Amino acid sequence: MKRILLPLAALLFLAFSPGYGQGSITVTGSATSFNLPSDATLVLYVSKLEKDADDAFDETADAVEDIVQERQELKYVTDISVSDMKVEPMYDRVNMRYGFRSYQEISISIDSLAVYEELLDDLLGMGADGIANASTMGQDQDKVHMELLKDAVRNARTRAESIAAAENMRVGKIMNLEVVEPDNDKSSISVTKGTAYTGLNANKRVNKAMVRVTFALN
Repeated sequence: MKRILLPLAALLFLAFSPGYGQGSITVTGSATSFNLPSDATLVLYVSKLEKDADDAFDETADAVEDIVQERQELKYVTDISVSDMKVEPMYDRVNMRYGFRSYQEISISIDSLAVYEELLDDLLGMGADGIANASTMGQDQDKVHMELLKDAVRNARTRAESIAAAENMRVGKIMNLEVVEPDNDKSSISVTKGTAYTGLNANKRVNKAMVRVTFALN
């Protein structure tokens, strides 16, 4: 995660030391929930290894164009975007020669998970070399996140009260609150042509929230 969380002993030292500030305590709070996804964004990739850089570029560009043209008119597709193409020199171990590897990603957002598995199979069968990422979203995700933040703050207060009780002090109002972004707060499915997809029921979305809260001490 983006911040290093302090252990309990360090929190006690900082909270009650003169250098940290009298009358306050800072703790972290967290909350987690799970729900089945309702929307998804598939990030698939096309990659070709050719002897010539232009050939590698053209092979990938043609495959990406075909995928975009065939998918952009589907009703359940809400957005399609294409990344910049990368072409880099690489050694071709199969043909024992130096060549060029092209790589380009296509992001396809859908609002119907009923077609999720079928779409994965179709994409892998029409030129895509793999699915780099398939992140999912649940319904009312913003509302879920706000409720989790509230739970994380309550968790922080409970922890602060437990620490303060050891010094016969009481936790008061919030003086400062900072949201700490977790490492990963969404389910993510990585799929390649050789990977068996197990279905959405095995991939519930994980929602996480974490806060760093400074409370006044009375």
